[in-house]
Amino acid sequence: MPSIRERNYIFQNKGNALFVNKVDEWGMGKPGVSSGAAYADLDNDGDLDLVVNNLNAAAGIFQNNADPDKTSSLQIQLVSKQYASVVGAKVEVFTGTSRQLQEFMPVRGFQSSAAGPLIFGLGSAKQADSIRIVWADGTLHKQAGPITPGLMRIEKKVASLKRDVVLEQNTLVLRTAPFSHVATDVNDFKLQPLLPYMLSFQGPKSAVSADGRWMYVTGSRQKAGALFELISGEMVPRPASVVGNVSVADEADVVFADVDADGDQDMVLVYADYQSIAGEEAGKPAVFLNQGGTFAKSPTAMSGIPSVCAGTVEAWDYNYDGQTDLFVGSRVLPGQFPLAGSSLILTNNGKGSFTLAQPAHQFQAGMVTDAVAADMDGDKKLELILSREFGTVAV
Repeated sequence: MPSIRERNYIFQNKGNALFVNKVDEWGMGKPGVSSGAAYADLDNDGDLDLVVNNLNAAAGIFQNNADPDKTSSLQIQLVSKQYASVVGAKVEVFTGTSRQLQEFMPVRGFQSSAAGPLIFGLGSAKQADSIRIVWADGTLHKQAGPITPGLMRIEKKVASLKRDVVLEQNTLVLRTAPFSHVATDVNDFKLQPLLPYMLSFQGPKSAVSADGRWMYVTGSRQKAGALFELISGEMVPRPASVVGNVSVADEADVVFADVDADGDQDMVLVYADYQSIAGEEAGKPAVFLNQGGTFAKSPTAMSGIPSVCAGTVEAWDYNYDGQTDLFVGSRVLPGQFPLAGSSLILTNNGKGSFTLAQPAHQFQAGMVTDAVAADMDGDKKLELILSREFGTVAV
């Protein structure tokens, strides 16, 4: 198979999360097949040079030609009698209003490393104001300035200060729910041998109602999920699962919302079965209406809604009519990874029944793994934010 030679990319950080492509300006525009890269100050001039491994070709060494008269750097070498004790240390350098943070983690993949001092560029500043190091064991080292550019050795000592951020004891209490998730006994690799991982094991997920009264943990085709009532901080199981002992398919996600506008929290379940979806009804989202503390599945809430091998469900009023609508994100087409099915926007009629109000509400959004509704631009309107496998975060 012939190789495809492509150019590497290198970006300059301009600040404020803005990066600019500098491939041509920095002399890295030659096409090749690169398999790895490491950085180090090879010529001891205080800046980082770059070494790039190339397949069936000589390694590329790129010298950093930063002007030492215009910029300066601070090199911090962490030392200890036990080298492992400095791995994972977080080093902060403060200069004026600037704060830089690096974590000392020399490992770079299999049998590769980028050891050496941590190099902090100071720009045109003549000195750093202070240094703060949080060692991996939580102890703290502080050093006040002024600190001149150049190489600085800092040794981890037993007498390091205790970390200045101390979590209060017993602020969190771990309680376990009387429920154990049981995954469906399948082997997705028999269906698609080249899968990167099995799609049938995506759970469990959980959700808590907005009033803090209900919690649901999703289950599988082999064992359905469980509903709990939260009373005085305790998780009290309901007498029987709202969906029976077994589920129609693997339960992919759950959300609580008042879909029938009666003032209490109802529940919506979406399903995913990568192996197969047993009939049109099995993969449909399901609405369980809260009727005085008892949840019952609505037989008509999702009439006419197509099946979805879902990854997530989110409740929000997308058309601002005062009714809670739903987004159901498609995770994958069953047995056809990495193809995704159609995601859905379901419009609420105000009584807890949902429709596809427009053809455009059934659309391709990629392999959706999660979704959240939030006001991203401050206009008091909720945007929908999607995370997608092999795709960008979409808004």
